[in-house]
Amino acid sequence: MLRRYLEAAGEPLGKPLVALVPVSVRRPGEEGGNRISTVLIDLPVAEPDPGARIDAIHAAMTEIKDSAAVRAGALLAGATGWAPPLVSSGLARAMGGVRAFNLVVSNVPGPQQPFWLNGCRLLAVHPAVPLNPATQGLSAGIISYDGGVCFGLLADRDLDPPLAVAAQGLAAALDELRPGAAA
Repeated sequence: MLRRYLEAAGEPLGKPLVALVPVSVRRPGEEGGNRISTVLIDLPVAEPDPGARIDAIHAAMTEIKDSAAVRAGALLAGATGWAPPLVSSGLARAMGGVRAFNLVVSNVPGPQQPFWLNGCRLLAVHPAVPLNPATQGLSAGIISYDGGVCFGLLADRDLDPPLAVAAQGLAAALDELRPGAAA
């Protein structure tokens, strides 16, 4: 999606794109509540192969989840019961040099059974990840629900190109990843 969006905006693909990603810092056996830290991850938008982009992001997230920045966020969460994203991302920046992020991407596991309200089945859940319009124009939320995956995009109203271009890029990127799709 972001690769397509940057192309539509006329931005060079080699420019670093950094996402702020919340990660769980719950230890095994801990239940309930939000115990999160945040990490900053470079997104490989210049890579033309969608599978290679996913593999690169997966490898980077696997490595960074065991990093000092996440452990520091886990210590803070352990001491206070929670770690506000800006505090834990501040720790990450302090430990790894000053870094800015372009967008927030959040992936949350959701319920895998259907919900009903007054006899009507809930068909989809669309997350809204907050953004700070002073510093970012777009956020992306992903949540699983009842065997599927739902996406939510939130944007500053002055985003250029507009949110519809990002949404079209998301649809095209998902089509590209479907089994049997031409690369």
